[in-house]
Amino acid sequence: MDNPILPVAIGIIVALVVGFLQRSARRAHSEDSQSRNLVAYPRGFKIVALILGVAVMGVIVALFVKRQGHSIGFLIGFSLLFIALIIILLAEAFMVRITWDEKSIYAHSPWRKNREIPLSDVISCHYSP
Repeated sequence: MDNPILPVAIGIIVALVVGFLQRSARRAHSEDSQSRNLVAYPRGFKIVALILGVAVMGVIVALFVKRQGHSIGFLIGFSLLFIALIIILLAEAFMVRITWDEKSIYAHSPWRKNREIPLSDVISCHYSP
């Protein structure tokens, strides 16, 4: 590499983002929503997902502006791949949630049908901070 500052800057940025996500996860708490408790991704994760979405769109625009000999098919394929990944990340961040009340746990996800799990079916529970 010609510029040794770039890897250092990337390392610092990654460390800051990971620290932000970790702090955000520690401050996350369940919210009461119409007599049900709600667990969802913390605000920090949602902010990072949005920033990544905007950054990927910026990179895609920059690629099309400065094609530098790449075929249009390659650029479209590359763009579609990353757009799909960002859509998956945003759907996970904003559409997955778990609620519960005194009778059941309710899981909502774009990846599978909504589920209701009776608390009597729960055998054990683990939490990893």
